[in-house]
Amino acid sequence: MVYAAPAFRPRLASRNTALDVRCARKPMRLSATKKKAKKEEGDARRSRQREKQGLVEGTGDGGITPAQRVKAAQHEARRWLGQHFLIDQSVILDAVAAAEIAPGDRILEIGPGTGNLTVELLKQGARIVAVEKDRSLADKLTVQFGNDEKHEIEIHNADFLKWDVVSRFARIADEVEVEVEEYAPVSSDAETNHINPTKPKPLTPNPKPTDRRAKVVANIPYNITSDILKVLLPMGASFSNMVFMFQEEVAQRLLRDEPGQSDYRPMSVRVHYYSTPYYIRKVDAVCFDPPPAVTSCLIGFKPRRPEEYLPLSGTEKQVRVGGFPNPGTGRLMPLFECTTRDVCSIASTSNSCQYWHLLQIYH
Repeated sequence: MVYAAPAFRPRLASRNTALDVRCARKPMRLSATKKKAKKEEGDARRSRQREKQGLVEGTGDGGITPAQRVKAAQHEARRWLGQHFLIDQSVILDAVAAAEIAPGDRILEIGPGTGNLTVELLKQGARIVAVEKDRSLADKLTVQFGNDEKHEIEIHNADFLKWDVVSRFARIADEVEVEVEEYAPVSSDAETNHINPTKPKPLTPNPKPTDRRAKVVANIPYNITSDILKVLLPMGASFSNMVFMFQEEVAQRLLRDEPGQSDYRPMSVRVHYYSTPYYIRKVDAVCFDPPPAVTSCLIGFKPRRPEEYLPLSGTEKQVRVGGFPNPGTGRLMPLFECTTRDVCSIASTSNSCQYWHLLQIYH
């Protein structure tokens, strides 16, 4: 007698069997008291972290620290605007020092927030044009600096990417201040001018013009850094120096001009074509309120004037079909494989306005 094993029958789940279904939990709504307690707990924790790392809070105008100014604003940071207010005084001072601000310099500040950086810029005698998208913060800045007769500041409540920065700073391109010749005092034995004996002979003049272009100092949201650079870097006729707060990883990519790397981007070519980037310092997350999830840094750009641009090699057709020709093999290289030297040719005599038109393709 042969024994036949029973056929395997999978057990079906009955109606009462609980199904393993993971449902998204709805966000818990906290009361005003719990929100306040949670914020105070976070502030205390970040304060202990800053003390542990030896970060400098310092005092701003009137003995108020940047952290106290942010707290006094009673403004809850809005994530969709990428708001992270800088509260470390040493970072603020380093940003101002890197911009090399002289009294009377015109400064464009994007996203002034609660005014921590604005206060230090005004201390240096700068004339500020501030563009703030958040209406609440723009109104508070107007109240804070609106009655300040000692300093010159304009506050615009606008989205910078939609604001007409080109026309606002276009006239600066034609303003060049030239030093006037100085003459020696009149004396009996002084060497005089033979053409006009009453006028003493001039001293050796300094023909070098003073650079009176504007500058940019800003703590900008990280999600629009590329868009802002595309607007400002080609404005070398209007701006001489730009200091930004960037994500550390992004800044390191822009500083390198090494093709073939996995993190090499077309923006790296643009940056080195229009400017000379330089690294300033690293900025930890605890230097902000609220702290971002990434490490930040201060990075600067020295824009080139239009007459200093290196002429591009290749034509617009070459750019559209693939890239620029490799000097060794003749193969068309995509832009992310090119160095600034590959893209530019000093022997070319094309108009610099055409270069900007070509680079618009990579917007």
